[in-house]
Amino acid sequence: MKTKPQYSSQILLSTNVHQRIQYRRYGGGGYTYLFEYFKHRLLRQGISEAQWDQIVRTNVVDLLAWYVPPEAPPIPKNYLQCSICEKYFEPIEGEYFTKFTFIYCGTKCLRRHSRQKFAPLPPK
Repeated sequence: MKTKPQYSSQILLSTNVHQRIQYRRYGGGGYTYLFEYFKHRLLRQGISEAQWDQIVRTNVVDLLAWYVPPEAPPIPKNYLQCSICEKYFEPIEGEYFTKFTFIYCGTKCLRRHSRQKFAPLPPK
């Protein structure tokens, strides 16, 4: 770093804690090792605070800045057919009803069928 500071934009540092034994509680360095111990070692070697900040913060942000989340895939729509009016509708929870083997697109069709005492529908 002292001899070739131009490479400081290509260096990333992290703790990479992925096993329980690496936690401070179990005798490892933990997540803060990088900032409590390793930082001081590098500062003694001649790295500046600005270079340290670039290595652990700026470079990471620059690396992740290119990411653009992909477009959400279209939600497949499985349409149902109302047992009373026989129209197809998109099943939105709370906006359609079922009773026994009947499917109703709304309260209007449910009410209409309830007035008929939920009689079986004539065959088509």
